[in-house]
Amino acid sequence: MIDYATIFINLNHLIVYDFKFEWCLLHSYNIMKVIILLALITCLATSAQWALLVAGSNTFSNYRHQADVFHAYQSLVQSGFDSDYIITFAYNDIVNSASNPFKGKVFNKPTYQNPGVDVYAGVKIDYSGADVTP
Repeated sequence: MIDYATIFINLNHLIVYDFKFEWCLLHSYNIMKVIILLALITCLATSAQWALLVAGSNTFSNYRHQADVFHAYQSLVQSGFDSDYIITFAYNDIVNSASNPFKGKVFNKPTYQNPGVDVYAGVKIDYSGADVTP
């Protein structure tokens, strides 16, 4: 029967000895490195992912830029991405533009026969108007 154990943990010169359960730490300054590494791994494993969507152009002639951002927002939400972790920048001037035939709506790939799906509905825009500069 063995009445002692020896444990070696070698991570950047950190070696821990256990002899009859009496701990002797060599290179103890490296323990902080291990703690930081474990904290980093824990943070990465539990952290949320973020998305940043930016449509920096304005006017109805750049409709597609904002429509693409709104479509990306919808795609993220539909795939299960938490909308609280999506930051959206859009000038937000096309939805009620005089040139928009569908007031209050934005379509990603509209045609005259079928405007498609409104990609503007439900989009939370965090920064708009003058807060958005290219």
